[in-house]
Amino acid sequence: MSDKVDTNQAIRTHVLCAQPEELGITPAGPTWGVLMEIGYFAGTATLIALADGTASLLFSTGGGIAANEGQHAAHRVARELVSAAGEFLARASSTDRYPYPRIGRVRFYLLTTVGVRTLDAEEGALELGEHELSSLFRDGHRVITELRQIAEAR
Repeated sequence: MSDKVDTNQAIRTHVLCAQPEELGITPAGPTWGVLMEIGYFAGTATLIALADGTASLLFSTGGGIAANEGQHAAHRVARELVSAAGEFLARASSTDRYPYPRIGRVRFYLLTTVGVRTLDAEEGALELGEHELSSLFRDGHRVITELRQIAEAR
C-alpha cells in the first residue's frame, strides 16, 4: 500500500473511533459528524463532514481534497449535512464495525454522542430520489461539489 492509502485509512479510522472532544468539537446536538461512503469498482470515496465545518473527500486508492480555512461555502454545507443527518438517527443502526460499502452502494456513518450509527442504500435509488435517504445523499453531494471546486481552483 502507498503512504497516501495508509494515511487515508488512518484518517477514516481515527474519525470513526474518536470522541468529538478529541477532534476539538463540542456537539450542539446528538449528531456531530457524517461519513458518506460510495463504493466504486476502483475503490471507495469517503466524504467526511463534521459539526465544526471540517470537510474532506478521501479516496481508498489514495489522495483526496480538504477544505482549508477560509473556504466558507464548503464549511457551511458540511455543517448543513451534519445537521440534516440528525433527522435519520431513529432509522440508523448502532455499529462498532466500519466496512466499506459494496460497489454500487452508499453507506452513511452518523457520528453521535452515543456512538456510531449506520445506514445503507443503493446508489441508483438515491440518485433517482427514490429512497428515504435521497435528501441526505444530495446534501453529501453538495459538500463534494464544494470540495471539487476547491480542487479545481488549486
